[in-house]
Order: sequence, then C-alpha cells, then structure tokens
Amino acid sequence: MQGDIVTYDYFGGLYINMTNRCDCHCVFCIRDQEASALGGLWLQEEPAKEAVLAEILAQDLGQYTEIVFCGYGEPTCRADDLFWLCDQLRAAGRADLPPIRLNTNGHGSLINHRDITPELKGRLDAVSVSLNGSNREEYLRLTRPGAGEKGWQAMLDFVRQAVQYVPKVMVSIVDYDKSPQEMEACRRLAEELGWAEVGRSFRFLLVQPRHPGKIIGALGFNEIVRGAFQSCFVSYKIDAALWGRGYGSEAIRYGTGWAFRVLGLHRAEANVMPRNAASLRAAEKAGYRPEGLARRYLNINGVWEDHIHMVRLNEPDKG
Repeated sequence: MQGDIVTYDYFGGLYINMTNRCDCHCVFCIRDQEASALGGLWLQEEPAKEAVLAEILAQDLGQYTEIVFCGYGEPTCRADDLFWLCDQLRAAGRADLPPIRLNTNGHGSLINHRDITPELKGRLDAVSVSLNGSNREEYLRLTRPGAGEKGWQAMLDFVRQAVQYVPKVMVSIVDYDKSPQEMEACRRLAEELGWAEVGRSFRFLLVQPRHPGKIIGALGFNEIVRGAFQSCFVSYKIDAALWGRGYGSEAIRYGTGWAFRVLGLHRAEANVMPRNAASLRAAEKAGYRPEGLARRYLNINGVWEDHIHMVRLNEPDKG
C-alpha cells in the first residue's frame, strides 16, 4: 500500500521490511500493539516481491554496508519470496551489491514445513538468529513461540544446520532481565552450536509523532557489558535535513533514561569526532559530559580519527 516503508536505511545497512507476520510473541517486542499506535514499519499490506526488488535496485547500493532482511515480522514467513529476491539481486550483476544478511528467529523450517537451511547456500552471506535464552524454559518465557516447545528445538536445529550453508552465522541475545551468569550460559550455548559470536545490543528507529510513517534516524545501545561495569556504547544518527531541531538530543535523552531504568545500566558512553559539532551538541543537551580525547580511536573511511569521549552516568539528578 502506498506510504508503507519497505526499505529503510539503518546504521549503514539497507533493511528490507516484507511482512508483519511472526510466529512469536516476545515479551520485549512492540509488534503486538495496535497497528495504529505502531506506525513506522507496520505494513498495511505485504508488498509484491517484484515491487520489493524494484525498490532495492533503484537504490545506490554502494552506499550500504549490507542488505538485511528484517522488519516488524519474521522474514522467513515469506521464505520463497526472500529466496527469489536473493536470486534476482545476484543475477542483476550489480557491482555495488553489498553482502546480504537475514535476521530471523530461526523458525523458518518450522514455519515452512521443510528444512530451508540448504536453500540459504549461495543466497545469503550472513544469518543472525535470535537466541534470547540459554535453556528451553528461559527461551519460552521470553519468546513465547506459537508452536511452544517445538520453537526452541527448531531454533537450535536451524543454527546448527545453517552453519553448513552460510559463511557467517551469528546469534543475538536481548539483554532482558539477564544476570551475568545467564549471559555466560548463552555464550556457552552459542559455542556448542558451532561458533562463538554473540551480539548484545538494542536498536531503535526514530519517527516523528506527526508523521509516524517517516523514519528520521536511529538510536542504538551496543556492546552491553554487565558484571562490575554495567555499561554500554551509544550510537545515533538523524536525517541531516532535520539537524538543529532537537530530535537528536530528545531521542538520546529518552533512550538513555530507558537504558538506565529498564536495563539497569550505570554508564552510557558515546564517542564523537571533535569536528561533529551537531552531534556533540545533541549529546551534551542529553546530559552527556566530556571525559577526554581518545586519539586515533576509530578507523573511518581509511583514516584513524580522534574522538571526544562523552559519558552519562545513571545518577538521580540525570536519570
């Protein structure tokens, strides 16, 4: 339907939103709210695969680090269309085609009533699977799959089998009310499944209240560290046309407060290049304070750039 967001830029990746459907009802997910309240990526109707392909190919793909199938719903609910799109993108012969990744709950074979993992070969460069629990009870409590206990086993089988067909397989963990011991158990399970890369982050799309169908930026809380540190790194971006209107500082302030209240973090850190005055101003207005200069901190476009280390603590007068 006209006005639906099918493709969107998210932290340098081109994300593909093809469906609202999902077989899970995760306790931390917002998709079960009323559609009118969701706005943003909620689709009024599923786009035809041909329309999705046309929208992707109309982009300057060279500006993106990857193409990611990820939206409000579970992409493998449209597995056949997803595979068709991968085939068409590779057949197009675009020199600027970036790697293709699937974000999934790992229930694709269960949903489609067949083992779809062999069909990932040659189509996907990476797969990220939502693990979210180190044991069946924890997984079912957080994820609430429609198939019940079968969902837990289906996810484990999917990860074990996907590593045979996809060069890079990751699992992600939502750090929702998890102790350090539980996080370590998740890491150990990931290793048992055949690899050891575990992602821990929360990311949000930013929309204007008056125009919920328009994405204006993104906010992320990454590299969450528990134990004695209780800290994270913050990343954010706002549409350049909207700089100076307070959207960035409002999003950072609200999001950081959420991270402190919900995740129980003690410290949030943001690193900003000295010449990025707008980003520094947004962080300062959101309560972040400079703690010094990190020399040659990040390699950006082949250049090691200095960054100002900005920090906000979870204190009563700032939380």
